[in-house]
Amino acid sequence: MKKRALIGAIFLLVGFIASACTAPSANGRNESLGLGDGGMVVHIPAEHTRVGVVVLHSLYNGTKELLAQGWSTSSDLHHFVAIYPRRGDSWNAGLCCGDAAAADRDDVSWLTSVIALARLRYGLTSIYLAGNSNGGMMVERLVAERPWISSRIAVWGGAPEMPVAANWPGIATIYDGVKDKTVPYKGGTVTIAGVPVVIRPALTTGDWLLGAHLKGILVAGAGHVPAPNWPELAWKTFSAVVKPAA
Repeated sequence: MKKRALIGAIFLLVGFIASACTAPSANGRNESLGLGDGGMVVHIPAEHTRVGVVVLHSLYNGTKELLAQGWSTSSDLHHFVAIYPRRGDSWNAGLCCGDAAAADRDDVSWLTSVIALARLRYGLTSIYLAGNSNGGMMVERLVAERPWISSRIAVWGGAPEMPVAANWPGIATIYDGVKDKTVPYKGGTVTIAGVPVVIRPALTTGDWLLGAHLKGILVAGAGHVPAPNWPELAWKTFSAVVKPAA
């Protein structure tokens, strides 16, 4: 099967895991930086590697959502720098969502600048991307249009909403809840914020991120909200050892 196809051609059905800490950590420190009409909150562990994880929030949310999900706790545990960009309450992922998409705001260029700033300021050599819902859609669009920016991504409850397909030879794990009605993994047209939005099926992600190594995981019992251990699930993707081709 071509690399762009989802491994196994179907999603792996797994149980909904409800463990892991989600409280914000007190072991590191936070910085708030501005950039143009937005900025970022950055969590720096007491001792950190040269790895940065950029996490994008969902529609109508912000940094508080990401802190509640436990990303700073995982940052302290695994010693990566956690980067939380903020530019309003939505991201322009293409077909979705909110004011950002309606205004056709250039979030790709803005996020590219945010990541460049973070790389320089914190001495980062590797950047990984994670996001849920609208944030996950934006992650997929970002690597499609800036394929060099990251080699690994993790998405929960997203969809390939980017305007055009592109080559991206990276590694991705895509999680979807069986009970997700907001961004159904089978796709369809849904109403988000009163606007009809075409949701492409998650299984077609390989048609939009050509050359990617994709793994799709369908989570039994879960809906649109990420599992409580979402940061740890994403970190498994980022830290997995890649086996050489036979």
